[in-house]
Amino acid sequence: MNQKLLFVDSSASHALTFECYFRDAGFDVISVTSCQDAFIIMENFDFDLIISDFDCPALDGNTLVDKVAARTRPIPVIGFASDMDLVKPSPLIKEVVLKPASIFELSDAIDRSLGIVVC
Repeated sequence: MNQKLLFVDSSASHALTFECYFRDAGFDVISVTSCQDAFIIMENFDFDLIISDFDCPALDGNTLVDKVAARTRPIPVIGFASDMDLVKPSPLIKEVVLKPASIFELSDAIDRSLGIVVC
């Protein structure tokens, strides 16, 4: 069974690029462009890991992490932010990858967070 990722990025082109790459790497991936959309998706799907933009307008990554922490089965999160100061500490956040980041930097973070090798 493939690992399931939820990728949240306010840039639709980044979301699609990362979704395609990680799908090709063997993951089941759903990408969305807002934390609000992530909440809706999480009601219908289970994920092994969330990679979330912390720079999202309206609702940010910290709000997403708070809502994930309140779930019966919390999901680990990789923060994806332009500034470390945007990320409020939480035990759910396995690590933070600073923007701009390459696919390989995100792959390494996923490897460490899930204990697997992406590529």
